[in-house]
Amino acid sequence: MQVIDSSKRPIIAAVMTALFMASLESTIASVAMPVAVSELMGEELYIWPITGYILASTISGPIWGRLSDLRGRRSSYLAGIVTFVVGSLLAGISVDMVSLTLFRVIQGIGGGALFVLTFTVIGAIFRLEERGRVTGYTSSVWGISSVIGPIIGGFIVETVGWRWVYLINVPPGLLCIYLIYRYLRLDGPNSSAVGRGINLVSVSLFATMVCSAFILIDGGLSSELLIYLILPVSVLSFAFFLYNELRSREPFIPLHVYRNGYNTYSMAINVLAGFIFFGSISVTPPILQWVVGLSPMMTGMALTAITISWVFANIVGSRLVVRYDPASLMRVGGVLLAISMTMIAITQLPVENLTLILTSLILLGAGMGFTVPVSVIAVQTLARREELGIITSFLSFVRMMGAAVGTQIMWVSVSGVVLDGTVMGVDNFPFLSSFGVGGLAAVLIIAMTFLVRFPNLLEAEKREVHRGDG
Repeated sequence: MQVIDSSKRPIIAAVMTALFMASLESTIASVAMPVAVSELMGEELYIWPITGYILASTISGPIWGRLSDLRGRRSSYLAGIVTFVVGSLLAGISVDMVSLTLFRVIQGIGGGALFVLTFTVIGAIFRLEERGRVTGYTSSVWGISSVIGPIIGGFIVETVGWRWVYLINVPPGLLCIYLIYRYLRLDGPNSSAVGRGINLVSVSLFATMVCSAFILIDGGLSSELLIYLILPVSVLSFAFFLYNELRSREPFIPLHVYRNGYNTYSMAINVLAGFIFFGSISVTPPILQWVVGLSPMMTGMALTAITISWVFANIVGSRLVVRYDPASLMRVGGVLLAISMTMIAITQLPVENLTLILTSLILLGAGMGFTVPVSVIAVQTLARREELGIITSFLSFVRMMGAAVGTQIMWVSVSGVVLDGTVMGVDNFPFLSSFGVGGLAAVLIIAMTFLVRFPNLLEAEKREVHRGDG
């Protein structure tokens, strides 16, 4: 049994605290928003502080990852935490909805660093045997924050006011800054990155491409005017981004990393996993409440089953990846996801089938636990040290893009039936088509695990034993 070096424990405490803050902020803010809107008088801007945070964290993630490759893990992580803390402080003293939206964007930019660089730092300083254990810790933090976020948010809003939903991040944020500054010994950029700069043209085109894609995914496809306005922007920005990357000596995203099949397939598997998971958890709560008739509290308890099973499977999968082929473990995850989608799709959803529904949700979380962390650990172990940040961050990015698409596609299929409150049965096509698409995505994951070939991780790590120096 591997024991983690005691000198690294303060770093574990710092990254766990940072991830807890960023994860908590993803759920806690929605509880505070109705009260904030009432005080700041900006009902028409209700959704923008929430959307701004999500969009900013999604776009900034790969940028932070690349900066950590070029300018060093320690300095980039510190900059990200400082940005998050400053954004939290400013959001807590906002004077209107416009300023709250702006400061939430700043907070989201820092949140992107916390989500991405936490796992990049773990990949850089921990051995493969340690990484599984630490990944289990961080997944537990994510699971706990997901469950207690709304509860903490409600308590804070009712006791000390909505502003403390943001201000509460400042003390632990300052502690993280101290711990990272004091104990993280990744002092500078990799030697191969000295003198290199981030490609600002590509970054600008990347941000434009992602913003326009999000607008189209989140409602633009239902508006003919937005399609005519936004679709050309999205297509052109993607074309110019690809052109600039291919001809640049310092690309933002090194496209050659996708020559390795395990990187390409891992990215594709994460897209599909994000599609299945976030699509399912966006559709399931309204079905449970409006169709099955469960209370919000019972619905929350049902969804907690997903988090618990994800955390448990994450811990198990992260430990097993040291000894077993990553593709085999991800295949297990794909099978669990496929069974979950099939069970949900064939369930008639009267209350007496609640046990079947809970079982399918448990399998959904377990499938993600065997898919996502295993792919992250495997790809990190095989990555060159000067590309660790961008590869790790892009796994998270493509998973969130898959989530955005999955949420829309799976909701469109059932929205009409759910909003009518109709009890859906086995023969109900909208219900079958929604989770059937998720099942198809799971089958694709299984197929890809038979195509991907991972080198031996322990041998690969021995060849990169000095990777943590950068």
